[in-house]
Amino acid sequence: MSAELEDIHEECGIFGVWGHPDAARLTYFGLHALQHRGQEGAGIVSNDNGNLIGHRGKGLLTQVFSDEREIQRLKGSHSIGHVRYATAGSGGSDNIQPFIFRFHDGDMALCHNGNLTNCPSLRRKLEDEGAIFHSNSDTEVLMHLIRRSSKPTFMDKLKEALNTVHGGFAYLIMTEHAMIGALDPNGFRPLSLGKMTNGAYVLASETCALDTVGAELVRDIRPGEIVVVDDNGYHIDHYTDQTQLAICSMEFIYFARPDSNIYGVNVHSARKRMGARLAQESPVDADMVIAVPNSSLSAASGYSEEAGLPNEMGLIKNQYVARTFIQPTQELREQGVRMKLLSREERKTIRAFLKAPIPKYVYEHEAGRFDLMDCYEAALAFANGLLRGEKINPNVSPWGDGQSVIFDPDYTKLLTDMQNSDLGTDVNGYCDKFLKTLDVLKAHFA
Repeated sequence: MSAELEDIHEECGIFGVWGHPDAARLTYFGLHALQHRGQEGAGIVSNDNGNLIGHRGKGLLTQVFSDEREIQRLKGSHSIGHVRYATAGSGGSDNIQPFIFRFHDGDMALCHNGNLTNCPSLRRKLEDEGAIFHSNSDTEVLMHLIRRSSKPTFMDKLKEALNTVHGGFAYLIMTEHAMIGALDPNGFRPLSLGKMTNGAYVLASETCALDTVGAELVRDIRPGEIVVVDDNGYHIDHYTDQTQLAICSMEFIYFARPDSNIYGVNVHSARKRMGARLAQESPVDADMVIAVPNSSLSAASGYSEEAGLPNEMGLIKNQYVARTFIQPTQELREQGVRMKLLSREERKTIRAFLKAPIPKYVYEHEAGRFDLMDCYEAALAFANGLLRGEKINPNVSPWGDGQSVIFDPDYTKLLTDMQNSDLGTDVNGYCDKFLKTLDVLKAHFA
């Protein structure tokens, strides 16, 4: 496996506004709507007549901006912000975005949602050429590529840099005179443009953030597009025509909020249809359906309706605990599950949509027999552990004993189709590793 595939870096949330008198506060509200995408750190950079001012820190948005004076200090009518989720080994404050870069010809700020699969090789090459990095985040690579480009204009430099990096990404850049968004050639990560009643434009990772600030959706940014927002409005440019829309399925399954729409598809409705489809393809003799809150509530609703089973509340979530699937280590994820969920001690069959450590937790609480039906998140966490180089014994179940596992054949087919597509060797390598992981899990639970 190449070095590019050994680490999965980030799944985050980005938000930006251009032309609002209280831009930083509006960005705060937008990021609050995106807090589910990352709880490790947050930051906001404002543009006050070309002067970029920033504040960032570790923790939840409310913790980073617990002092009202920090928001008041971020003056200006333009702003971008970021909430961050990161894996182990990259949790330092130096990695919290947006980054501010100060150059002799003008300052810039940059934030990023996604990961660059060729980051290690690009970084080594840039360092050999004299580049100095202040973080171990792959986000910084793009700015070094922009500044080292010999193209005549900034947009030409940006296009060249975007064609150099590989992976799934949504970038947000603030210059002295514009706010710029860019999406990868496959649209793995969502990015939407909205407009407020006062004429201000908003860019956000999810449409739920547009709803929070009262912005109307203008359009979804398409694969390979660059959107430039300035005092004259917005215009769309392209840095490549080699595009193929392939939104990450985990956006619909887990990452996105259920009230968001991705390319016109409501996330709640999609999850509900997934549950109904699962009931059709994998019926079981059960007494009830129990969702693991909160991401599977919609899918459980669809399953229960299709199967004609009662949808009961057997696991209670502590709403003051952060999302455990995006904790940086498996140990923290498992500890988080025990903090987050309380089990009703039912000795009946539990029919649930479960992820990695939860079956073991339910099993310990004498819930009887249950089926682990939807293993996307568990398999992804397991696969990501392999990709990060963790030593995982394939002969030891990550879920415990006594469970039956049913793998959705359509999802395996989707990965196979991606592997056989023209998405490039990086995606092919990732899918190949993921498919092999699914084979290991299938063999284990056969």
